[in-house]
Amino acid sequence: ETIGRTEELPAAAREELERVKQLTAANTGLRLTLELNYSGRAEIVDAVRAIAATGLSADLIDEHTVSAHLY
Repeated sequence: ETIGRTEELPAAAREELERVKQLTAANTGLRLTLELNYSGRAEIVDAVRAIAATGLSADLIDEHTVSAHLY
């Protein structure tokens, strides 16, 4: 599973990431998590957009709501 904006990575890195995902798709043991080109700001924007899409009133949004929508 890929979360975030891989389009910002160089083409060679995106291709390698996809190759590795295909090679390991059938693996059932350990789970490897990589954070590449991580931006906390992008994560916050994605969380706010997801919350806004729910139609939740602004006065009902709290720390738990935001936390539930972070990666």
